[in-house]
Amino acid sequence: MTASENHHYQGEYAKYVPADEAGRLFGYTGNYVRRLVRERKIIGAQIKHQWFVDPESLGAFVRNISRQKVIQNQSIREVRIEEQKIGHILSKGGLVSENRATLADYSILQPQTSTPTSRFRPVFSAVGIFLAGVIVTLLPLTHPITRTQALLATTPADAYHTLASLAATAYHNARALNDRIEQ
Repeated sequence: MTASENHHYQGEYAKYVPADEAGRLFGYTGNYVRRLVRERKIIGAQIKHQWFVDPESLGAFVRNISRQKVIQNQSIREVRIEEQKIGHILSKGGLVSENRATLADYSILQPQTSTPTSRFRPVFSAVGIFLAGVIVTLLPLTHPITRTQALLATTPADAYHTLASLAATAYHNARALNDRIEQ
């Protein structure tokens, strides 16, 4: 091939141009254009060691790719707009009026059914707490060690001291019993 034949191929492929030159026209590398020919995405041929392509075929490929990119960008744009709307709604902490009907699906917003036990649950809890306090307060009075300790246990503070002395007495008695067993 001579220099003039290198630029445009003469013969059967008269309208073909070298892959490198066609790639530069559309902003692609020669390697990418050759790959498109090998994958049969555009029309072209390898003659000896050089690749030639049909510029109209490459132009149609570029238009098709551009159209697909526009469609894809439009769908991405629509998704991002929806994401921004949702993010804005969530950042405000409120909901748009269209979505309020769907909130009925959440159990937290459902009206609670009232059963006989559920109505009295707070009352039962209060009575139980009161009785537990009374029992803890009166426990030292029911099991005094001496009559003096029983007379002293008239207030919750006295009851605490009485319990402490009961525990100390029980500890000393257990120690003394353990010492006797060891002897």
